[in-house]
Amino acid sequence: MERKISVKKEATCLFFALISSVISGVGLYFFVEPFDFAPSGIDGISAMLRQLTGERINVGIFNFAINTPLLIAALFILKKRYVIYTAIYMLVSTGLVNILHICRVPVFEIENVLIPAIFAGVTQGGTAFMLKIGASAGGVDIIGCMIQTKMRHMKVERIIAVLSYLTIALAFFVFGSLESVLLSAVEVFVCEQVSASVLRSTRSAVRFEIVTDDPKAVCEEIITNLKHGATILKGKGVYSDADKSVIVAVVNYYQVAEFLNIISKQKNTFAYYVDVMGVKGNFDWVKPVDDGGKKRIAEGSNGEKRITGENI
Repeated sequence: MERKISVKKEATCLFFALISSVISGVGLYFFVEPFDFAPSGIDGISAMLRQLTGERINVGIFNFAINTPLLIAALFILKKRYVIYTAIYMLVSTGLVNILHICRVPVFEIENVLIPAIFAGVTQGGTAFMLKIGASAGGVDIIGCMIQTKMRHMKVERIIAVLSYLTIALAFFVFGSLESVLLSAVEVFVCEQVSASVLRSTRSAVRFEIVTDDPKAVCEEIITNLKHGATILKGKGVYSDADKSVIVAVVNYYQVAEFLNIISKQKNTFAYYVDVMGVKGNFDWVKPVDDGGKKRIAEGSNGEKRITGENI
């Protein structure tokens, strides 16, 4: 059974790797190469090298030449699974760019250069699927991960961001115009937004934490009106030294306004809420406890109280 799950998981990961690489290759060929700007990371460096060589060598070849030694180095530092999927991405992406060049596929004639920068960001942002499967699109992602293994105090995304913005700065000296730098900045911004959307779970939600004197009234509303469960924690006010209850609940985005309305009706109640990147497990509804509706709150050994039923 575990083997079947593992095979299914790896097949799904391979599917995402292939889709990401195809989208990236198409984006590089149609929206990057014909226009004078550099996207972030190794793709941007490849675009600048293409410009410096008089456009005689395509971006795909430069990508392959730069990523190959990085992947070899990564084999000794990073996980093999990471390297394998990243290599698959690189081979398919660069191979597709070369095939499109060999077949002389015509590119689009676009007068407004802002459009290719936006769509280049969209296609490159799709490479975030590689991060979801525990791999990367190569280039600065590999460099960032390798640096982070040696400098644990640094966040890998911050390292990648610094390297990406350095690429944008170099674009000014290669393409010789401020416009190319601004287009690169647009591409990076769109790429980051698309990547964030891809990495965000489809079951994204909002987590509420409510400090109240009357947890049962609040929880009654949560289960009856919002159709969600909650967890009650014991707390103590620092200023008043009075015992308090802290309710933790996760709800859908469209329920935020209704939740705020519930809180506004309660006296001596304070709440704050934050975005949740994703939700795993039973989120839609809590199964009622089979006790005739009498047992409303189950208390654990650590004093934590979990609302388990439909009727509090």
